[in-house]
Amino acid sequence: MHLAESREELEFLRDGSGPFRELLESRGGFDPSARPRGSRPLGELRCLSQAHRALVIHGNYLDDDEIEFVGQHRHQMAVVFCPRTHSWFGHDPYPLEKLLAAGAVVALGTDSRASSPDLSLLAEMRHVARSFPSLSRTTILELGTLGGAKAFGREMEIGTLQPGNWADLTAIHLPDDAQADPHERLIDGDGGVVGTWVRGNQCN
Repeated sequence: MHLAESREELEFLRDGSGPFRELLESRGGFDPSARPRGSRPLGELRCLSQAHRALVIHGNYLDDDEIEFVGQHRHQMAVVFCPRTHSWFGHDPYPLEKLLAAGAVVALGTDSRASSPDLSLLAEMRHVARSFPSLSRTTILELGTLGGAKAFGREMEIGTLQPGNWADLTAIHLPDDAQADPHERLIDGDGGVVGTWVRGNQCN
């Protein structure tokens, strides 16, 4: 579910006003009795927490108590952060560090070509590094790999390189600096993808 994506969404939840109401009215789809006034994303999170698994897409404007709720329900709920789309829309700073501190599962996404120059998850990781310079490169790599696996409840099959997991691999050209930390070489470098394998079968 796309949730807490924009301030206009919060306005509509709070008092049924703003651009979302205008859009619905223009299409004959506004029902003032459909949702009580004073609603918040927290109400939607409570509904989602009853599902076997739920993805909160964006979560740009989650309040502190909502972030805490997501962290408390990390076993069935994850947040998908789309860094370059977030920047393209000019949203307020993303609460990434708060989500991680709360123990929330955060995965990186690319959103769509409507708001992103391409669908490169590697480019998203590198954008996170520029936006959150204090975040460790190891953590950023996990957001782009293990985070997605956890979001789908598949961390015992994908997301890490270990015996028993699927051989899903991507090889990236790294700068020729053997002394540098490999995570830094990957995230801070500009090398591209040189090969991809799915279940051990090379795709390109």
